[in-house]
Amino acid sequence: MLNHSSRILSALTIAAAVGCSSAPKQVVYARAVPISDEPPSPPRATSLGTSAAYSGQSFATRLPPAPPTAAPQAKQLPREVINHAYQTSVQEPQSSTYVNALHEYTFVEGTPYRVYAAPLRVTDVALEPGELIQGTVAFGDPVNWKSAFSTSQVNGLEQQHLWIKPMHPGMTTNAIVNTDKRTYHIDLISYETTSMLGVYWRYPQDEMAKLAAQARQAAATRRTATPVSGIANLRFGYKLAGDETTWRPTQVFDDGRRTFIVFPPTMRNREAPVLFVVSSSGDSQLVNYTVKGTTYIVQRLFDEAELVLGQSDPERVRIIAPR
Repeated sequence: MLNHSSRILSALTIAAAVGCSSAPKQVVYARAVPISDEPPSPPRATSLGTSAAYSGQSFATRLPPAPPTAAPQAKQLPREVINHAYQTSVQEPQSSTYVNALHEYTFVEGTPYRVYAAPLRVTDVALEPGELIQGTVAFGDPVNWKSAFSTSQVNGLEQQHLWIKPMHPGMTTNAIVNTDKRTYHIDLISYETTSMLGVYWRYPQDEMAKLAAQARQAAATRRTATPVSGIANLRFGYKLAGDETTWRPTQVFDDGRRTFIVFPPTMRNREAPVLFVVSSSGDSQLVNYTVKGTTYIVQRLFDEAELVLGQSDPERVRIIAPR
């Protein structure tokens, strides 16, 4: 009995010891949360090239999102395209471009110019001096719009004029004028009493071309100008002999290297004489020279020279250098 009780006590003692050394731990559970968005895209590897510092290396770079695609625009109707092009290019009269009672337009190729006219009144459309109309002027309404032509003189050049007159107020049409230089597109509108007295154009592109040509000519003149070497080297005292002609030189001198023969201004509008150099034996030889205005520039010195004009009965003037 005692032994049996001892065994029960030992068993309880061992169980208590085991229970104290291995007490059960409390387990904590985390609540699962559902994912509402897509996971981010993995970064793309972008190569930095083949430089020595980064050869063989790649770095992850996140690219910006693509821009939104623009919505396609509605296609315009042909009449909308045509009307927009016309209304944005047509030139109207402005108070700042009136010269007295005449209106000045600036010519631009392909631009329509609006001209206002009235019955019983004539509107003058003046072209550039020297410009000539080619063919027939085309009117959209030749029945209700009358035209005539005239000319004037401006600085020695003929200027053509197109006269326009409507038969009734409240009418619109157009006219096309082809010339040897350009094409004019004219938009015509008639009022009851109000009309433009006259219209003309200025041509900035032609003006710029003329200025550029003048600049090129001036530069060429400067390059080919032959300056005198120095006042101290000038030698005068040349004598003239022979016929008393209207083109007889007014002055002859040299600068020690070249000889200058100056003629009267009338030489600009007449035939010029030929220059020969007379040798010591009396023979005449042609010599090279340049002409600047009314001056012969001979690229050498001579003792005697002769100017000859004409063949059957030539006029002769002898030039004798100072001794």
